[in-house]
Parts: sequence; structure tokens; C-alpha cells
Amino acid sequence: MAEARATGIPVLLLDGGDLFGNLNSVHSLDDMLKGEYLLQGMDMCRYDALTLGERDFRFGEAFLTAQTEATDIAVTSANVFRHSDGTPYATRFFTKDFGELTVGVVGIMSDEFQAEVAQVSSSHGDPMVVGDPVTELAAAMTEMGPVDLVVVLAHMPQSDALMLAAELSGVDVMLISHEAAALVPAGQIGDVWVAGTGYDGKWIGHLDLEVANGSVLSVEDKGAKLGDSVPDDPDLAALYQDYLDELATKIDEIIDSIPEEDPPGGSYVGAAVCATCHAARTTRWTATDHAQAFDTLVVTNHDYAPSCFPCHSTGFGYLGGFKLPELTPTMGDVQCESCHGAGADHAALPAAGWSAEPTAACANCHTPEMSPDFNMVTYLPQVTCKIVYGAGTSGGNPAPPKRLPLP
Repeated sequence: MAEARATGIPVLLLDGGDLFGNLNSVHSLDDMLKGEYLLQGMDMCRYDALTLGERDFRFGEAFLTAQTEATDIAVTSANVFRHSDGTPYATRFFTKDFGELTVGVVGIMSDEFQAEVAQVSSSHGDPMVVGDPVTELAAAMTEMGPVDLVVVLAHMPQSDALMLAAELSGVDVMLISHEAAALVPAGQIGDVWVAGTGYDGKWIGHLDLEVANGSVLSVEDKGAKLGDSVPDDPDLAALYQDYLDELATKIDEIIDSIPEEDPPGGSYVGAAVCATCHAARTTRWTATDHAQAFDTLVVTNHDYAPSCFPCHSTGFGYLGGFKLPELTPTMGDVQCESCHGAGADHAALPAAGWSAEPTAACANCHTPEMSPDFNMVTYLPQVTCKIVYGAGTSGGNPAPPKRLPLP
């Protein structure tokens, strides 16, 4: 992008929405901080415009407005309106001139998200209304007037967007977002070039367009997944470190805001309690990567990042489970109860057949996004041994898992 801009090639950098995390996440204060830094990073990258997703009103209109107004990024949404007075929440279209070329961008959201948007936005102020995307897109294009290139940012399920593209006239490019899917390679539906944007910031959509006389002559799709082969930008890496540092200063407030649930099994007790009967198996566990799971957060400076805790500690968010390294040092790492469930009731009244199928827990953390090389056949033998109920035979209880010094 920087090279293209340096040579004078017109560059338009766009985003499809859903900036503010998972709606079901319990780490709301952490997600708000992530949202603030994400938009700062996008501003540093000189994004031109973004459209709205259903998650973007998660913390209310005031929060969204404050964060976007602190940037130079235009927010465009043709069919999201304030319930109180019917006014559009954002600009209905955005235009940018590149010399003799004028590009118009219109954002739309599927009205299937109306109930979700109303629910999350009303809890923090004025609820939002999602209008019919087809009607409002046409109206916004009429208001915008003639431009050389029309781009629609369609925040909706891919199937709906593809059907919509087949019905459109006057649109040159449609970029689809919303679903947790990889990039949709560029292709034509009628006169519209359609592509998907990827998700979670793990993909970069890159279309090179040749435009002349108001028509797209050709499209070259250079989109790719962002992997280790793409080096970190130093300024963005520094910004991310700023986020981690600020997260550490606010971690007590964040942890206090997360309610502790009562898990099946009473509460979490930790591997040292399990070792009183299962000493040999606990010794076997201490030699696995699971027993060092929290150490990986320490060395990468994520030991105060609560979004990492569910998969690098035991019982986070539950009674007896992990909270913070200095508060619950014995509950770090992926311990027995991470796979077998909370063990207080079992420890109080031991009996065979207590644990549910432990491998069912693997998929909670070994997802394609976080653990793309995971294979149950090769991974499972590295963390399991024969399960025998009764006292261990290792000649005593093992020492607690080794810990790195706290920062």
C-alpha cells in the first residue's frame, strides 16, 4: 500500500465492520480497549472508510462515535438510523477524488441484524434501526450522484450479498463482510465484481482495478492470509505493545467485572489436589506443553491479557479458577480440570466414572484460527496416558508446575 501511494497510484483502504469483538465475550472492558487501539491502528494505516457491523453498537452509540471521530476514517452506512428521530447514524455515502477519477463508497448492513442491533444499542442509549438495504442503497446512490466507480461495502451473509449483487445496477464492486470465512476470490456476478474481505484481521483483501471511462476493464485479485511471512510494521507493533501495557494497568478492574460462575463439579481445585490420588498421571502432565501453557503468555507479554486466559489457565471465569498470576498462581496452565471438568465434588467423594469425555474440550482452544496445525491423532498422545482410578505409584506427589518469575 505504501509503495503504491508513494508512486501516485490511487489507493482506497476500506473495512467491512464488526470492530468491537465477540458479542458473547465476557471481557467487555478489554474489548473496549481493543476497539480503541484497533481504530488507532487503522488510522495509522490511513484507512479511508469503514461500514458498520452489528457488533459495532455493542458499547453504544456514544462509544462508537467517540472512537471513530478520533480518527480520519469516514463511517458510511446507508441503512442504519437512530430510533429517536429517524436520522442516519453515519454518512450514507463517501466519495474520494483521485485526480480525474472519483470513487463513491456506500455501506449497507443486512436487516436480518435488526433485533441484535436494537438489543445491544438500546442497552447503552438510543437504539438503532436497520432499514431495508436494497431501498436505502438505491436512495444513497441517487443522493451521491454520478461517480466513476461505485463500491458497496455489504455487511451481510455471503449468500444474501451474492443474490443482491445479481440484482444491482450501477455498482462496480461489492466487498462482502460479516462471516468468519476466508477471502472470497474476486469474481463477476452480472456487471458487479464481488469479493470477500476475510475476518479477524487475519486476511488482507487486495484488488487491483483498471478503470477507464467509468468502467472496470480488469481486476487482479492479490488477497492473501497474513502469516509469519508478512513482517510486523514497527509502528503498529509499538502500538500493540502500548495496548498490552495499558491492559496491565487496568487488569484489576477488568477481572473484577467478570462474574464467577458455579461450574458443574462444585469448583476448581487445581492439579495439586488431583495429585493426591493421581500422582503418576500428574507427573506425566508436568512434562507436557499443557503444563507450561501460561509461561507462553509470560514470555510474549500477554500474561495480563484476559482474552488469552481461557486457553492458557484453568477455570478462568469460574469459582475456584484462575484470576491473575499473583492471585491464583497454582491455577495457571492447562491442568487436569481443563479437560476433565471442575473437581471439587470428585475430590470430596472420589468415585470411578466421574469425568466426561476429556477430548471434547480440545476443540475449545485448538481451533483452526488459533491452532491451525492441530491434529487429534498426533497431538493427543502428547498429553495423555492410561487412565487408572486410584492412588498414584510414582513414589510421592510431584512438585507444582514450575512457574516463571512474575514480572
